[in-house]
Amino acid sequence: MDIMRPKVTTQKGTYMGMREKNGVLAFKGIPFAQPPVGPLRWQAPREVPNSRQTFDAGEFKPIPIQSDEDERYAGLEKSEDCLYLNIFTADLVTKNKAVLVWVYGGAYIKGGASRPLYNGDFMIDENPDVILVTINYRLGVFATLNLSELDESGRYRYSNNLAQMDLQAALKWVHDNIADFGGNPYNVTLFGHSAGSSNISAQLMMKESRPYFQKAIMHSSFAVDVGTTSWEDSLGAAGVFFDILGNPTLEELLKLPAETIYDAQVKLQKSGFFNSERKEFSVVLDDIVIPKDGFRQLVHGAAAGIDVIIGTCCGEYDQQFRPLDMKEKYEFLKRQCGKKTGDLDKAIEFYRKNDPDKPLDEIYMDIKNDLWLRIPANLVAEALSGHSEVHMFHTMLRKENGNRAHHGNEYEMIFGRPDRELVSAQLAYIIRRTWMNFVRCGEPKGAGLPEWPLYDKKNRKTMMISRESYIADGVRLMDMEYFYPLFKETEELVD
Repeated sequence: MDIMRPKVTTQKGTYMGMREKNGVLAFKGIPFAQPPVGPLRWQAPREVPNSRQTFDAGEFKPIPIQSDEDERYAGLEKSEDCLYLNIFTADLVTKNKAVLVWVYGGAYIKGGASRPLYNGDFMIDENPDVILVTINYRLGVFATLNLSELDESGRYRYSNNLAQMDLQAALKWVHDNIADFGGNPYNVTLFGHSAGSSNISAQLMMKESRPYFQKAIMHSSFAVDVGTTSWEDSLGAAGVFFDILGNPTLEELLKLPAETIYDAQVKLQKSGFFNSERKEFSVVLDDIVIPKDGFRQLVHGAAAGIDVIIGTCCGEYDQQFRPLDMKEKYEFLKRQCGKKTGDLDKAIEFYRKNDPDKPLDEIYMDIKNDLWLRIPANLVAEALSGHSEVHMFHTMLRKENGNRAHHGNEYEMIFGRPDRELVSAQLAYIIRRTWMNFVRCGEPKGAGLPEWPLYDKKNRKTMMISRESYIADGVRLMDMEYFYPLFKETEELVD
């Protein structure tokens, strides 16, 4: 190996990294668990043994098995053997750097830490006092298959929530080894978007995970209500999956090629089991990994002291509506939210009265965005706010063509690759610096946004991110209150 390459020795081995073009040091493809293949398929991640070996950490390893159709992950190698992390740092001399751990989204069926957007070269060049860690975790049926009816031994009891177990294993690896790269294991911030954010909210419910991070940033998805899967639905999905494969034994399942497993997953997705009001392969309330009363535990202080930034944007799922005509938009909304709302027309009329000048299609979009993301964000924020410092945001940016900021636009800013049609370079910089100040010291201030007060359920102070950002007393509170009674979690928030 090239002796000029950066080298770090840990209890798990010595890793030979590479320099990015701008000089940032990158250590890629570090295994944080043993490959989850063969008899370890659907098992909780097994710790990598200590080693005195030297490993090449100059290239990314595979991302989880998923469709090849998403251009964001085109060309990236995909494999069942995917439990790897990547570390980006400016130098190997400075100690006690703040650590940011990125958890990608992708609706629980796609994503990977080596997506070019997530490369840490820009972020760390701009923030040399921070270390970025990006991690893979299992997806789809490889992460959530309920094997309880086939597994008499109990060895596969964690199979419902392996994404959560993978994240926990990665966090433990970071806790145990990041100091060797110059990081502070007691100043770790988890940061995720969409399914990644939902997975972080689940980590807050996991007693064994909480010691491994001190702060969290959650964008646009949460493990409450529609963001969770019941034990019964988990069993039902497994039953359909087993039928598709001809009802194999557990031993036969473990021997099937990964491609066969994935093909059966695709057929499960098309089977009709996952109706339009379910998030496929989401966090399972199994009372094994995730407590069924996990939200109640958060309300009562289970994650006390873990401070958070949490929020959404105004046009989260707007892109799902844009290609449709008005009749199709209504029918889509009815499929997505009609069961939840009951009288959908009444809800639409209530929203229209609250903002009579708003276009009808944006009201449709608001209802889905509120039910799927905005209200869950408020619920998690209110659960945590009694025991932790909570900062809430809501992004109100629009493009010149009128399109509102959508799902994912904010994290693009944080990684230094914003949508230039949506946000100016200056505002993107301010947002980026604000988030990174929180990573450093838990205080999102000092970068140019207005003074950002704490959020609580009485004073829902929210940073409204716009061309001229400001603090609001909540976001469309009348609309929120209209739907709040539909969420069982509100019962836990009663004083």
